[in-house]
Amino acid sequence: MNGGAATRGIQTRMRHITLKLKIHADIEKIFAISTDYNNLYKVTDGFYTLSKIRSSRDNATLVAHRILVLNKTLSVMIKHVVESEYVHKSYWVGGDAKGSIVTETYERSGDYTVLYLDAQLKLPVLLGIKSIFYSRDLKSHLKRMAQGIADAAES
Repeated sequence: MNGGAATRGIQTRMRHITLKLKIHADIEKIFAISTDYNNLYKVTDGFYTLSKIRSSRDNATLVAHRILVLNKTLSVMIKHVVESEYVHKSYWVGGDAKGSIVTETYERSGDYTVLYLDAQLKLPVLLGIKSIFYSRDLKSHLKRMAQGIADAAES
């Protein structure tokens, strides 16, 4: 994973996606599942196809991931940071989407947990995809990924 799409002369486009998901599961359980980097591929509806921890120290873990975004495989290096209780940030520090940042904030709300996801994704323009539906499709894709984690916690 040397450089990233931008350093290889591939055009990138920043997409900002937010979503809110109500999860009928304990906040500790859902947070534990979402920060179990070795097993994300099992619960994210194919979003993560490979995860390999490179290093881990205190609240930060560097992971090489292969992820599937709108049927395109990207190789990325992500620094996962647990910033505070139930706040998880992913800094995409290398690879095809270098410069992206995803923040997951989990909050208790009665007998369920609310996930707020804020994704600033710097994605390569994939095979000329410039459709006005791209952002909507990307949001739907991220929601399916988050729903996979939610389903695992609810079971």
